[in-house]
Order: sequence, then structure tokens, then C-alpha cells
Amino acid sequence: MLLALNEPPSNGFVSVAALVLLAVFVVSFGLYWLAWVLREHELWREGRQDQGK
Repeated sequence: MLLALNEPPSNGFVSVAALVLLAVFVVSFGLYWLAWVLREHELWREGRQDQGK
């Protein structure tokens, strides 16, 4: 993908498609990471509540 971005702009569609795919990957990875953090936090909270009883 980086090679397509570094080539001379002979085909603008390839560059735009590469940038869109990169943006989709970054957003998807960010949402996955956020979901994982929130899940771990909820598990941590449940564990603390069980210790208090």
C-alpha cells in the first residue's frame, strides 16, 4: 500500500482506494481496542464487587 502511495500519481483511484482502506483499518482497530478496554474494565469492576462481599 505504501508503494502505491509513493508512486507518481498515474492513477488517482489507486491512491484514494489505498487511503480509504487505511482509514477503515485505523477506525476498525480503534473501535476494537476501545471495546477491549471497556470489557476489561467491566471485568475488573465485577471482580472488585465480588471482593467486597
